[in-house]
Formats: sequence, C-alpha cells, structure tokens
Amino acid sequence: MTCPARDQDLLLLAHGALSPLRRLATLLHMRRCSECQARYTQLGATSHAVAGVLRGAGPPHWAPPAPAGVGLPSALMIALVTVVVLVLFLGTLYVARVRSAGSNRPPTAASPRTGCLPGLPNDACR
Repeated sequence: MTCPARDQDLLLLAHGALSPLRRLATLLHMRRCSECQARYTQLGATSHAVAGVLRGAGPPHWAPPAPAGVGLPSALMIALVTVVVLVLFLGTLYVARVRSAGSNRPPTAASPRTGCLPGLPNDACR
C-alpha cells in the first residue's frame, strides 16, 4: 500500500476508530515512514481545528476520541477471569486425585466372618 493511500487509515487512527489489526499495521508502518508520521500529525491537527470551529462558544463540546487501548478495568477483568479459570481447573484436578486415591486404598482388616482380606484375590476366600 502506498503512503497516499493511507490517509483514511491515518485519519481513523487519529479518531481511535481503526480496527485493531489495521491499527497495528498502520502503527508499524508509521515507525518506518516519516512521511506518514507527518501526515498523521497534520490530520490530527486539522481534525482538532475543525472540532474547535464546530464547538463554537457553547455546548456540546466535541473532540476526537482518544485512541482505544486496554484500560485498567479491562486488565482487571482479564486477571479476574484468569484466576477463576485457574481455580476451577486446579479444583477439578484435586477432586479427581482424591477420588482416584480413594479407590487405591490397601485393605485394612480381615473380614470377621471369613478371615479374608477384602479386595485380594484368594481362592480360599471365594
């Protein structure tokens, strides 16, 4: 994509309305292209100037939105969900381990009626 064809992406980036994938591609391009960096600054300044004219003396006050990013509430939500999933996973493993350990217990005492230990293969106890 040539630099003149990036004006739409640069303007959308200035308004925070670019999709995440296009935003990443545009930001990576801007790291190498000084022409696009200058154009982005120019488009942002023009956008703010137009907003100032539209704003006038009275409300409502409008300005281009700040670029969207992962904020603190989103990060906290991601951390909370991760902790809940981890607790559920570890709890499931613990329950499975306890259940499997219960079936492998060695016999503890002989049956008072027959004298045979339960769970052991013995021809005399059958």
